[in-house]
Amino acid sequence: MVFNYQKEQLRRFESRQKDKLKQWKISLVDLQAQEKWDEYTKYKREMFKTTSQSFSPWVIVNGNNKKRQGWKVFDMCYR
Repeated sequence: MVFNYQKEQLRRFESRQKDKLKQWKISLVDLQAQEKWDEYTKYKREMFKTTSQSFSPWVIVNGNNKKRQGWKVFDMCYR
């Protein structure tokens, strides 16, 4: 699971809104989801807690830095 902090997510949205080549990436659903960030976070934590198993744990990857995110996912997949 790749996780972005709310501040970083908002920065990306604002950047996409200004860039005509990236505006297509934003939908009304994405913007509405920002309003429910805290609620979604609560349910994500609950899901991780109740579904993670010792034989198949959730791995949370910080998605704020895309390069590090890619390397972390690569590393986790090919261990």
